Amino acid sequence: MAERNLLLGGGEKLASVSEIKRGSGPKKRPYQIADTRVMIGDSIRKVEESIRSLPDGTKPRGEGVFQLTLHPAYLAKSYYPVNLLRAAGLRDVGSRESTVIPKNVTNPREAGKQQATATLYVAGNAADVQTLSSLLASDKTPAVVQRELTEINTTT
Repeated sequence: MAERNLLLGGGEKLASVSEIKRGSGPKKRPYQIADTRVMIGDSIRKVEESIRSLPDGTKPRGEGVFQLTLHPAYLAKSYYPVNLLRAAGLRDVGSRESTVIPKNVTNPREAGKQQATATLYVAGNAADVQTLSSLLASDKTPAVVQRELTEINTTT
């Protein structure tokens, strides 16, 4: 049987070097540090006051537990706020799935819709929570900790 030669339309494009774009660039951040200061600053101070007001007998190791709800854009394990918790002296005692309607979104199609996220249960004493508040308020906070602060959606 005779060999066939196939004719390709636009084959000249296959003969030259082409650049393939990979990746989508840097992550779009829904909140800046100034937004986060406004959103969660007061609630962190309320958590601190609540822990201070609890009787010593109700605080194991002198610690209280509160919730940090992450923004739905930061569900991957690589976004876990380990540097933030370490810098504040807090520790994670558990987590659960929750749903939120975030104030800002990275994808406009998700605006105003409920989205799944993670709520972290965090333990610490009043001084640790005060440190967290100081990290949020300070412009001298390391960039990695500031970035992790912007990944928080709410605090209770």
